[in-house]
Amino acid sequence: MATVPAWVLQAPTGPTTGAALIALIRNLTNWLFVGFMFLAVIFIILAAWQFISSRGEPQAVLQARTKFLWAAVAVVAAVISRGVAFAIGNIIL
Repeated sequence: MATVPAWVLQAPTGPTTGAALIALIRNLTNWLFVGFMFLAVIFIILAAWQFISSRGEPQAVLQARTKFLWAAVAVVAAVISRGVAFAIGNIIL
């Protein structure tokens, strides 16, 4: 049997069991959760600042409300990302 030279990179292997796949999906969804929550906090801070500095100007208030809406969308996406790993885990395992 021939040996592989040291300079040759071995092909990466993926998860080989259902539990390893679920662990990989949970890890990915944990990162997505953190990312979406970070975006939500940023949008909430920007919207709050825009509300404070709008001085009742209708266009600025509308933009601030839109930012709050996108923050809510980010929170929903974060919660869904946590639920995906759970749902796939129940299907596979």
